[in-house]
Amino acid sequence: ETRSITHQKAFSPCMIRRLIFIYLLLPAILAKWEVIRNKPVGFESSQEGHDKLTSISTSETGEWYVSCGREFSANFYRVLMYPNVYPYWPHLYYGKLHLNRTLGIPICHLTSDASELIVAYQDGVQVTIERYFQRKIRSYDPNTFNVPQKVEDAIGFHIVHPRDNHGMVWTRHPVDNITVALRDEKEDVTQFWEQQSLQVQVESSSGVRVATSPNGTQLAISNTIIPLDRSWKGSVPVSHCDPSLAFLPSGHAILIEGESLIERDWIHADVMLASVPSEMRYVWATAQGCCRRKHASCPPWNHSEESILIVANDTALYVYLYPIQGPPLQVILLHPHGLVTSKVIVQFSGDGQKFAVSGVASRKCLVFTRCSSQFCLEDQILLDQDVMDLAFVYFEYYYLLIGGANNVILSKSINASVPECEDKARQGAFDLAAPPLRDLLSASDWMQYHGIFHSHSFWIINALALLVAVLLPLVSSLEQRLITAAFKLLPLAVVKRMHTLETILFLASAGGMFLFSLWEIKEQPAFVNDWPAHLHHVDQLWEGTLQYSQYMHHHGPNTYAGGFLLMYSVLYKVTGGSLPQFQMIWALLELGMYLLLYSIASQLKVPRLLAILVIFSNRLHLYNVRVVINDFPSVVIVYGSIYLLMQRYRSFESVALSCSLYSFALTTKLNFIFYAPALALLLLLTQGFYWTLVCGIVMASVQIGMGLPFLLSDPVGYLSNAYDIRRTLLWEKTRNFKFLGRDLYSSPSTNLFLLGITVVLLAAYLWKVYREWKREAPQLEIKRKMIHALFFSNYLFVAFARGLYTPFMCWYFYSFPILCYLGGLPWTYTLALWGGHEYLFRFFRNMEYEMHATYVYFLTNMLLIIFTFINYPRHLKMKKV
Repeated sequence: ETRSITHQKAFSPCMIRRLIFIYLLLPAILAKWEVIRNKPVGFESSQEGHDKLTSISTSETGEWYVSCGREFSANFYRVLMYPNVYPYWPHLYYGKLHLNRTLGIPICHLTSDASELIVAYQDGVQVTIERYFQRKIRSYDPNTFNVPQKVEDAIGFHIVHPRDNHGMVWTRHPVDNITVALRDEKEDVTQFWEQQSLQVQVESSSGVRVATSPNGTQLAISNTIIPLDRSWKGSVPVSHCDPSLAFLPSGHAILIEGESLIERDWIHADVMLASVPSEMRYVWATAQGCCRRKHASCPPWNHSEESILIVANDTALYVYLYPIQGPPLQVILLHPHGLVTSKVIVQFSGDGQKFAVSGVASRKCLVFTRCSSQFCLEDQILLDQDVMDLAFVYFEYYYLLIGGANNVILSKSINASVPECEDKARQGAFDLAAPPLRDLLSASDWMQYHGIFHSHSFWIINALALLVAVLLPLVSSLEQRLITAAFKLLPLAVVKRMHTLETILFLASAGGMFLFSLWEIKEQPAFVNDWPAHLHHVDQLWEGTLQYSQYMHHHGPNTYAGGFLLMYSVLYKVTGGSLPQFQMIWALLELGMYLLLYSIASQLKVPRLLAILVIFSNRLHLYNVRVVINDFPSVVIVYGSIYLLMQRYRSFESVALSCSLYSFALTTKLNFIFYAPALALLLLLTQGFYWTLVCGIVMASVQIGMGLPFLLSDPVGYLSNAYDIRRTLLWEKTRNFKFLGRDLYSSPSTNLFLLGITVVLLAAYLWKVYREWKREAPQLEIKRKMIHALFFSNYLFVAFARGLYTPFMCWYFYSFPILCYLGGLPWTYTLALWGGHEYLFRFFRNMEYEMHATYVYFLTNMLLIIFTFINYPRHLKMKKV
């Protein structure tokens, strides 16, 4: 039974002695919450547990949470880059802080901005408070980013993933930047550390509670308010009988003194809000702000801008909810049957929409959610460990962090029930701003959702694109005349040595770029991007983890097949995990790629300038040597297999080797399946059905062989991660179809439509290839048809792929000049399209400008595709220019 209470000075709530839990009668399919992790998993998971967990605390944004245990350590967890994309793994173990072992049982409290960790050590009635400040350390080893053991010992913090170069630690050392000379060996820091400790004497030995004000300037323990500055030290006596407290969002503290509820600010401390029944003796209380009006589409749960609840439990373990301000609420009284404990834990979510109840040492947790003007039971969570503490975080889903006896148990709401008005529910990535809400859209925000189709610039761009297409034949004719005239003016000796001059120019360009890479590796900083994630996955492999579902890094899971781990394991062994050595290997691969392209151009007897043009792509070079992208080695392997197939397509042994290389590349990056339709057709045309089937078996054997250890250990996890074709790249980061707007881009119909166009165009193109293949042709034309079929098949998929990130440029850009030339575009257009892709395929600070840039990029792709269909196979029959 529940009854409404009148908002008055004295409350007389009716008690409910028993609550029958209907959820015990419901089938499990109606569950609203699920336990998604009940034990430590991942890298160094053996170091993650506690002997006995004492407390959990979270930052306001959910970026960090920390758990403390009686083994005197604090485990820090950091949010993943994409918590809404991978909702079953929102946080990852980040590092361990070693606490003082001589002061008592540690109770940890993380400030709202995570700038400080406040630890209250309780030893009977003696409480010692220490502060640990968040600091960013610089890289110690620029090669591996490892932090030396002596430095970790000095700061007392161990970072699990130092290669991320995130560098956040919590330490008692008060410097802004911790360097290798963290502290001089002769420096005596003991005195400073003693000054950063505060002793509080309490009369009760029951568990203390610590809270900080939202602005981080005030600390409260028991009923004592302490300013958070760097000068406090000494002891503060406390004579009251262990009252409890919490801060309101307005910056006030709620203190429970005897049988009264008192609101205290920093100046006045005599405002009486309400009295409670005399028979009640409060064990503890907390205060939470309920959903604030952040936006017009996110109304609060009542008519007030903010309502505060005091939640308390008495010695009979009944839970009471009292409103401090705002209209009356209903009071829920819960008798937690089966909770044999002296204390009940109640914790609210940050938006005030849910709260959880459990008892210390209980093995079940009750979750309530707001329904109209009261809270309703949502679900119960049964556990296999005793509950020691609770905490909420939320993004698109609500997460309940349950402090078990030995580790944090993570429970998630099954439905994405966080309101869209909450920014964290709409974020594609944690470091990206949430998209604007629809009911208050500016003109540019409206374009984000609906695309550029209604803007005037859209029609201007279309008109200019049509003009460019119409002028192409005229430009081609004029350009040919100019080139012919220019050659007539050149001395005959120069014309005869044109090939030699091209070779000299190529060698000078490639050699100069390689030397420039060496200088960059030594003098310029690298942008590690996903490189730490790949080495982290290798670390997990070497730890003996074969379950793909447990490969996780702050950037996300391992979404590549077994060949990728094998390749990076070899590179890891060769380089010792040194970033400069990785960069050196990438620079050598880049030089090898230039040689491959030059050899392909020579075999096809097309101008070698097409291969030289690629050398001057700043964007490709940046992502190869400075960013060390994972795509590039696989691209080199694919181009090597293509060159081998073109050279020795009459030899089955060479063809089988080429197919093996291609299949291995496919186990490193799934996108190389874009070549598969053209490759299958070429194998049928050159090898016949039987030997094509044999090649298929060879490629399948490579796929199974690379993944066999993982298939035997976790087949579902391996196949769902390594061969997941359902992944959708974020609209914010795409470089090709951003002009569609968020709505069209995210629509499944758009994906199907683009896939349908790709299949139709590819089928039409391959039919042209098949029909032309029947005709007798010279060796040169056959090679051109093979190369063009493979390159153009890949290019079609890239052109209509819904989402492409900037590093994906290497998927097609090495072959782009050759495609333009064989597609019949004149040099003027080839250079213009090459420069356009070089400039457009990147991030722009202005969102509106970037959306239009992606549309221009799309039109350049359409120009090449259209003229390729028009000119095929005429330009493949041309002799060397």
